[in-house]
Amino acid sequence: MIYSLVLSDALYQEFHAFKHGQSHDALVVEKLLHLYKPPLLTNVEQLRRVRVDDVSLTAALASAGFVDQSLPDLCNKTFYKLILNNERSDYPFVDINVDSIRSNYTVNHKPGEQRTKAHSYLQALLAESSWVVIHDPYIVNNWATTKRFFQELFPRKPLSIHCTTKIPGPKIREIKAICQQWKMPSQEKFKSQFRWLHDRYLVIDGQIEIILTSGIDYLFNDEKECTIIVRKVDRDLL
Repeated sequence: MIYSLVLSDALYQEFHAFKHGQSHDALVVEKLLHLYKPPLLTNVEQLRRVRVDDVSLTAALASAGFVDQSLPDLCNKTFYKLILNNERSDYPFVDINVDSIRSNYTVNHKPGEQRTKAHSYLQALLAESSWVVIHDPYIVNNWATTKRFFQELFPRKPLSIHCTTKIPGPKIREIKAICQQWKMPSQEKFKSQFRWLHDRYLVIDGQIEIILTSGIDYLFNDEKECTIIVRKVDRDLL
């Protein structure tokens, strides 16, 4: 069997209680489930520490040689090589409360694949937006694609569009011609916040952050792969 990851003693105890309908910390389990990928790997010693009395599981673990390894040693025998916990974030530990390792939604299209799913998803995410920040240094260079981006994916409704790259006045007028309700305030406001970021981003209402790993251009050009990563954030941009 290929095991995915390991839980700290505290999280294993909470997760076991949750699975068996026992009293547990619902908030801890909710955060755990955001990063949880089965099957988990444990050992006889951890079951003893957290007072889980499961004769068949203990026997199976002992038979497989999972008896008294440390959590890092157990972790090395898993696919993802991670230990979920709620105290530490130094590798191999992942803090379920806040950590650079997170679980997000990803859409990936290989070269030659149509981008239909990515387009539909972005349309849905943008549909109810009131303001959007766009960070793509090549937004002007790839202008034909940029216009398609606005024409095909953005809602025809009141919307403030903030770009971190300076867009010439004539091109701003082209965008506004697509929808008269769109506004494009000063483009200098967000430059400093994105100055050192290599990837291309959309931030929607300060709540949704979308990383466009190949930029806007390859949302429409299928010569290369295209990946978008969607995550919930709380960014105080305005």
